[in-house]
Amino acid sequence: MVRDHLFGVKYITRFGDKFTLNLQTQECSCRKWMLIGLPCVNAICFMNMRNLNPRDYIPKFYRKKAYEACYQYIIHLTNGDKVLDITQFTNMQPPPPKNVSGRPKKSRREEVGEISSNNANMMNKKLTERVL
Repeated sequence: MVRDHLFGVKYITRFGDKFTLNLQTQECSCRKWMLIGLPCVNAICFMNMRNLNPRDYIPKFYRKKAYEACYQYIIHLTNGDKVLDITQFTNMQPPPPKNVSGRPKKSRREEVGEISSNNANMMNKKLTERVL
């Protein structure tokens, strides 16, 4: 049954956060277990309460044997430019800069909701006219 693996975890804080934990699918409503792949704090607390070993829920690719298998091969260094063959092609260069036609911009572009300096001056003039 699905209900045999669903559990509720509640923090004893003033906020009273509640999380739903599923040990079978290794999911928690805090989503950390699903994102990282390692059991979250909620799951580890629940496992300790039920005398389950949290290490049993760690995926194989996070274990020491997997890291040793990844790094078992030695990467031999090369001697750099002395070993590389010289080609007939020139070295890669960035593309030449393009000259943009027209007058260069003197000030930055204003964003959509931003009040421009011209609008601010007009608002100040209107306010002073109303006062007078």
